[in-house]
Amino acid sequence: IAVSAAVSAAKHYLALYDGKGNQIFLKDVGSTARKVAFNSDDSGIILGNNRAELLLFDLEGNQLNKKKLNYEITGMHLLDDLKQIAVLTKNTTYYLLDENFEQLESYTYYGEGMTLTASKDLKFIGIGNKEGNVYIVNRSGELLYTKKLENSISGILITDEKTCVANLGSTIYELNNDRLANIVFLRKVSSILKILVYIFPVLITCFALLSFGVTRNRVKLFFKAIAKYKVAYLMLVPTFALLILFKYYPVIIAFVRSFTDWNIHQSSIREINFIGFDNFVKMVTEGYFLIGLKNLFMIIIADFIKVLTVPLLVAELVFHINSNRTKYWLRFLFVLPMVVPGIVNTLMWERIYDPTIGLLNNVLTTFGLEHLQRSWLGDPQTAIWAIIFMGFPFINSFAFLVYYGGLIDIPSSLFEAARADGSNGWWNFTRIHLPLITPQIKMLIVLTFINAVQDFSSIFILTSGGPGVTTYVPGLELYYNATRFGQYGYACALGLVMFIAILGGTIINLKMKTNAGYND
Repeated sequence: IAVSAAVSAAKHYLALYDGKGNQIFLKDVGSTARKVAFNSDDSGIILGNNRAELLLFDLEGNQLNKKKLNYEITGMHLLDDLKQIAVLTKNTTYYLLDENFEQLESYTYYGEGMTLTASKDLKFIGIGNKEGNVYIVNRSGELLYTKKLENSISGILITDEKTCVANLGSTIYELNNDRLANIVFLRKVSSILKILVYIFPVLITCFALLSFGVTRNRVKLFFKAIAKYKVAYLMLVPTFALLILFKYYPVIIAFVRSFTDWNIHQSSIREINFIGFDNFVKMVTEGYFLIGLKNLFMIIIADFIKVLTVPLLVAELVFHINSNRTKYWLRFLFVLPMVVPGIVNTLMWERIYDPTIGLLNNVLTTFGLEHLQRSWLGDPQTAIWAIIFMGFPFINSFAFLVYYGGLIDIPSSLFEAARADGSNGWWNFTRIHLPLITPQIKMLIVLTFINAVQDFSSIFILTSGGPGVTTYVPGLELYYNATRFGQYGYACALGLVMFIAILGGTIINLKMKTNAGYND
């Protein structure tokens, strides 16, 4: 009889007794033993401890072998017929080792591992975690079946006929092993069906195209063009493959999952449930999204004002300078800030707003205006305005270049004709400049809108949406639900709403480009 016992957390013993209760040896193993078992021929004792170690002792207490795993060992099952060991660690990693501790398989699942067992033929391996998830896997770690129970899993028993699961509640869950075998079969069939689901529509489309004379001729021309320019098309394949994989596929998945309750507590796709428009109703009823919309509206209006005033004024001033050399250096100086990373600019403004060493409060002190000092980012009355005021004096380098490019593109003959009619600077600005740079103005409005909806990095760095929710925006709500709260379905729904808004802005932008070409 092998016994593991502890006097304290730092003093743990492994003892061996014969059938009459006589002690054969008592050994201090120096760590907390979690699992103890005899090897297949009863010639040694295998011990798993809280230091992520597997130890092999002979029947006299001498250590013969040692294996270091990744986390504390919480489960161990010996397969005498196969002379193999199935081991579970605290991070729910399953290992399959031989009796020499050589690793055969390894796979990691979700949660904190609690218990592990296996069938005699290693056809089924049962794993339970603290979160209440049961995983039935095969030898190679492939997930065959999963079930979420209300309480932590305390034990699993796999017999020839059924699998029994006990948790820390008052119920025992039973599963017929024949059903598990059917699940394995259906998984193989489903893999084939998934392939057919993608192939069948393609075949139907090809059949439809080849059934009509007009489309058949177009298909022939298409394949002739591919054959003729096959090198060019082959070079485009990686680009389109990456676009589909990293752009379009995530959008499709997010669209589908936005109608589900997908969250961090679900360990497989089977546990995800369709909930219709509940996520979208939650946006309106919960309140945070609407508060974020209010703040976002203020930021968008302020961004519109900033992009339509100062950059245009600066572009006009540079445009009216006679010296080309001076124009060149001014363009260079106004565009130079574009090379500074946005994060650097944000951190600089964080220092400016610092309540103790910040530039703004120090300037107020210099002029004797201490009563106006604030914790600019920590005061609910000033936080959103501090975010809006960032970037002063609002000379947007990109907007400046767009405006300036539009101004220098205006034909000089128009100014000569206007001068002959006795025009002045204001008349030229309102009757010539503004009408002819309207496409640029429209484009900047759309780009500003898209950027305001998408970007939340400055708010995240400076206030994290606070104090309270005074600087909260929908983009931040999406980020928190995806990374902190684990509400992936709701985050997808938020992303879908933002995607529709941005897509609308993009469509308008494309239409404006068409209008610009028409005006030219």
